[in-house]
Amino acid sequence: MKSNAIYTERRQALAAQLADNSVVWVASGAEKIRNRDVEYAFRPASDFYYLTGFSEPDAVLMLKKQLGKLTTGLFLRPKDSEKEVWQGRRLGVEFAPQQLNIDQAWEISELVDTGFSLLTDVKTVYVSFSELPDWMETLSEWVVLHKANSRKGDESIQAIADLDPVLHEMRLIKSEAEIAILRQAARVSVQGHLSAMKSVASEKFEYQVQAD
Repeated sequence: MKSNAIYTERRQALAAQLADNSVVWVASGAEKIRNRDVEYAFRPASDFYYLTGFSEPDAVLMLKKQLGKLTTGLFLRPKDSEKEVWQGRRLGVEFAPQQLNIDQAWEISELVDTGFSLLTDVKTVYVSFSELPDWMETLSEWVVLHKANSRKGDESIQAIADLDPVLHEMRLIKSEAEIAILRQAARVSVQGHLSAMKSVASEKFEYQVQAD
C-alpha cells in the first residue's frame, strides 16, 4: 500500500472546499459476479481510491467537517478467515485506522445505524450524484429520521449536494507527485509495447506474446 500522506492531503484539501457542518459519503463499489461463484477482478471507484488508496469492495468513506475540524471514518468488510482463503486477505476494522490514517472504522453492516448517528448537527450531505440511485434508500431513511429529531432541537439535514464538481475539479489538477507517477507509468507502458513488438512473429498468438 502506498504512503498514506497523499491520501490524507487530498481528504484535507477536499474538506477545505466544503460547507461547514457537512458529511461526505464515497463508496468503493461492489464486486460483480462473472459466473456462479466467480467474480470479475475488482476495481474500486476512482473517487474512493483517490481519497483512500484502499482497494477492497463494499467499503464506504465518511468525511465529517464540523466547526472547521475534519473527522474521517471508514466502513469496510470484517475479517473472515474462510472467505479470505478464496477472496484474498481483508484489512479489517482493527487495522484500518492505522493503515489508512483515518480516525475510526466500523463494519460495513453498521453503515445505516452508525452512519445516521454521525449525521448529528449536520446540515449538508455530499454524495456523487452519479451514484445517487445507490444512495437514495439510505439517504431517505436518514433524512426522515433527522426531521423527526429536529423537533427535539437537533439540527436537521437541509441539503443533499453533488460532490462531483468539487472532487472532479481536484482530480484534474495534478500534484508533482502525481505527475511523477504518470511519467513512470508512461515509461513502463513504452517498455511493454517495445518488448511486445520485438517478440511478435508470424503465426504467433496474442497469448504467446503476452506470456513473453
